[in-house]
Amino acid sequence: MTQIQSEEIPCPFCGVGKITCDHIPSAWSFKAKRTKTLPGSGTASKSAEVWDVKSGCPNCGKSIDEIKKAMKEGTPPDKEKLKQRYNEIMKLKEEMKKEKK
Repeated sequence: MTQIQSEEIPCPFCGVGKITCDHIPSAWSFKAKRTKTLPGSGTASKSAEVWDVKSGCPNCGKSIDEIKKAMKEGTPPDKEKLKQRYNEIMKLKEEMKKEKK
């Protein structure tokens, strides 16, 4: 039997604030088949891990619904960081072309 555990985890958006969640860990269950032709055969299945968000982030001010969505789908990337990284890669690419000549 699994037990519900209350945990504080970092916010998926800012990484600084702590949000309170109830965590139900995954568990294995086994089901045996009772047949004459295949005795001892059966199936095993694993239940999904569940995170239930109980509070919003006090640091960045994200709501419970926004945090649930981010934990389910993932956080969107920061566009400014993507632009900076793209510019760095383009500069390196140009330097490599100059070195080949």
